[in-house]
Amino acid sequence: MGISQTLGFAQAEALAQTGDLAFFHGNTPTDLLIQWDTHSKWNHVGMIIEFGGRKWLAESLPSKGPHLVLLIERTPQMIVNRHASLSDAALNYAFSKFNLDYSYFNAIRAGLGLKTVGGGMICSEYAGDILTHDGVVGIPEKGLTPAALFAVFQNCDLTFIS
Repeated sequence: MGISQTLGFAQAEALAQTGDLAFFHGNTPTDLLIQWDTHSKWNHVGMIIEFGGRKWLAESLPSKGPHLVLLIERTPQMIVNRHASLSDAALNYAFSKFNLDYSYFNAIRAGLGLKTVGGGMICSEYAGDILTHDGVVGIPEKGLTPAALFAVFQNCDLTFIS
């Protein structure tokens, strides 16, 4: 079992490393629907990647699909500190998926425990696929929601952001 701590964003960002997962919970109707459907407070997840001296979030959003954004622009509520970086293969995979579509249809399928279909990618599928390309085992192949991804790593060190 990992440690759990609560820190301000600046401290949490300083501890975050490439390969850590950032989890979010929001209050929009879509966020609340995902939380209700998955019985979890987590409705979004992204992967932290550090380069150029900055911390970035690799995430997939409905309006953009997979992309990078500065972590400071998307302050998460929790970071799972995996203490394991990402391989070049995993990073290359993450970057190769930029500009794919995001699919609300697949988000609903994942929430129902079904495998996603087509070329679009939801946030948890994107983060899970990066981890799979890194050789991480135990990532569910279907119904991969932020809650399901959190369940895989819930025993890692958790940093909650105040």
